[in-house]
Amino acid sequence: MESDGKSLEVRPLSRAAAEQGVSPKGRSTDDPLDQIVWSIGRAYYAYVGLLERVLAETGLDRHVRPGMGHILFALFEEDGRNIKEIAARTQLSGSTPRPARITVRSG
Repeated sequence: MESDGKSLEVRPLSRAAAEQGVSPKGRSTDDPLDQIVWSIGRAYYAYVGLLERVLAETGLDRHVRPGMGHILFALFEEDGRNIKEIAARTQLSGSTPRPARITVRSG
């Protein structure tokens, strides 16, 4: 999931909801699978927020966005790949990489 440049906020459960064992959507949080899925989601958004801050602090946010890693790694593996090859390697649809201007030059 790519960010639109805004910082993503992870909101904790309200105290009342946590005490009642209810998730933000009103489901019981007693099921361990629900707890794992919810925790993974929170961890992902915390990671994206941290990555956005680090990129901004280093000035790389002008060039790289969270979610571009798949495409950058595919280009790192082999220069000169076209959109279809990148899509096949990253398992993204062929139209996904198209909006991003991909200009990576090897050193």
